[in-house]
Amino acid sequence: MACGMHSPLCCRPEKIATIGTTRKKVMLDSKRFARALWALGLVVGSAAWSSAQAGLEIRSWVGTHEFGAEPGQSIPTGIQGYVNGALYTTHTGYYKFTYGPPPPVGLPSPPATGHGTAIFKNEFREPIGGGGDSFCNNPGIAGCGGIASVVGATFTRYYAANTLIPFEFFFHQDVGNHLLANGATSTANGAYLVQIGTGTARNAGPGSLALIGLTDNTVTLGTNGSVIGDHDFQDLTLSITQLPVPEPMSLALFGMGLAGLGLAQRRARRA
Repeated sequence: MACGMHSPLCCRPEKIATIGTTRKKVMLDSKRFARALWALGLVVGSAAWSSAQAGLEIRSWVGTHEFGAEPGQSIPTGIQGYVNGALYTTHTGYYKFTYGPPPPVGLPSPPATGHGTAIFKNEFREPIGGGGDSFCNNPGIAGCGGIASVVGATFTRYYAANTLIPFEFFFHQDVGNHLLANGATSTANGAYLVQIGTGTARNAGPGSLALIGLTDNTVTLGTNGSVIGDHDFQDLTLSITQLPVPEPMSLALFGMGLAGLGLAQRRARRA
């Protein structure tokens, strides 16, 4: 059949070329848009994760001090903190507990033990009263189940925002056993020190990391809230870290970007 003006078989090279060029341009624009959306999702998602990394805050305390030097220490000397600081969550999410955070490069040996030179039983428990997870320093104590926690051991908890984290220390002295809960006001039988982050200046937060250390001896506070005497707060150490959770908007943008990339690839295969 001849190629007429209205023939369905009419071959017009210039029209075919225009359609092909337009199709390629649309596909290229779709790919660019999808990639831009995907990149935006990554950027917003990263920003959301960063902004969410401020889930720990100290809201009250009875005094101030710093982590001291002791053989086997886990927390570097000179890091400041708050005595019996009440540690709260500021965001809903998951929080990871780690026993005896290893010291940074440069600290002298022996390596971190998670309990310094403490010879009595020291135990960290969550929730208060036991029945959950714990870190324990002395395998010879029945309360530790015959197993001492290994430095780096972890467990994870989920908390709502504005929760006073339900933890306590259970420790032994010559005069018996003692309990010390988060936010305790008494230091008569021992105390803990908590700091947000690893800076040498005291920081009540909010932040993504809390360092906590116990001293299992009586703590005397001066008139200005400072600690009197030699207390290193290395008798049982741990850290709490907020785990990142992306916000819904960043997830939506990331998903749209992935969907757009998939659609562009399917169109490319059909072409």
